[in-house]
Amino acid sequence: MLPPSPHAIFPHAVCSSPGMRPGKLGFITFVLPIILDGISNKIAPSLFMPNTIAMLQKDEFTFSQVAQRKRQDRAVQTAILASALSALAALSLALIKALLKNLPGQIALVLAGLSLTLRLAKGMRPAPVGSPADVLNRYEQKGGNAKGGAAGGSNEDFLMSQRISQQGYGKAPAPPPPLADGTDCV
Repeated sequence: MLPPSPHAIFPHAVCSSPGMRPGKLGFITFVLPIILDGISNKIAPSLFMPNTIAMLQKDEFTFSQVAQRKRQDRAVQTAILASALSALAALSLALIKALLKNLPGQIALVLAGLSLTLRLAKGMRPAPVGSPADVLNRYEQKGGNAKGGAAGGSNEDFLMSQRISQQGYGKAPAPPPPLADGTDCV
């Protein structure tokens, strides 16, 4: 007979493992709340509690109390962020309206938009090399064979050539000294 599932034993437990929710959903539901809790707790420790994991490690809180407190924290965090974003949007809209009332303001607005676009485009750089596949892409851009890595070879040939070119690779160990009777074998 199979053991009961964890959900049968703990029906109200919520699994918040990033492996259970990959991608953006995992980030939004697991990583982002931990980051927000850390920032909020540092800014206003009397208003916000530490993150859920830290609270569950304390003996004075039950799981239900932690869940209830985190719901309260999320409501306050959401209200603060919504207020800040609303104020920023209203300020931006007022500034744009003021600039659009006269021709120099219109020109300044267009130039500011163009400048921002160029700065953002300049800031987008390719990621640094971090894996063999990235090394392969960089090699292909420098004139290597796009289909098979090293000229005419496979990706494995290319990676082996990279490994062999490393310092100290491929040097045979020194042979053991001969035995007392002059033979090489045991």
